[in-house]
Amino acid sequence: MRGRSRSARRRGLFALLVALAAAGGAAGAGPPAAAEVDFTVFSPEPIEGLAYRATADAVLTCLVFQPTARSRRYHYAGPRHFTLYASPPPDARQNVAETENAGVDLPAGAGEVLLLIRRAGSSSWRAGSWRVQAFDVSLFPDATVSVLNFSGIELRGSI
Repeated sequence: MRGRSRSARRRGLFALLVALAAAGGAAGAGPPAAAEVDFTVFSPEPIEGLAYRATADAVLTCLVFQPTARSRRYHYAGPRHFTLYASPPPDARQNVAETENAGVDLPAGAGEVLLLIRRAGSSSWRAGSWRVQAFDVSLFPDATVSVLNFSGIELRGSI
């Protein structure tokens, strides 16, 4: 008799855990997290043809990169996963109007973001050929200099 009550309690506890997990999964299945940010872009090399959608139903807006500084400020309102698109160059013999090229999750709660974009492949318009990193600009206080070192080696300098 005693063995049955323990077994029944275990089954009841298991059923309760399954019910709680199902309720938690249903609650978490809502729409993806949204973000509204101002952002600038920078790349260590020239990029042409990268674009984004300012809102879900907007037309693509081409990003303009500056050779030695961050770009002008852009605005974005949409899913937290920010997507860059690229069109193939006019001389490409492919019937592709636009290609999802790269994406990054924007920092939660950030109001202004710096997107650092680096080459990941050999072609600037093929999907996945760019790596994007997003930085919350509030982490870089005004009147300071920040150095991002992607070389993999320790560097020293002075200003």
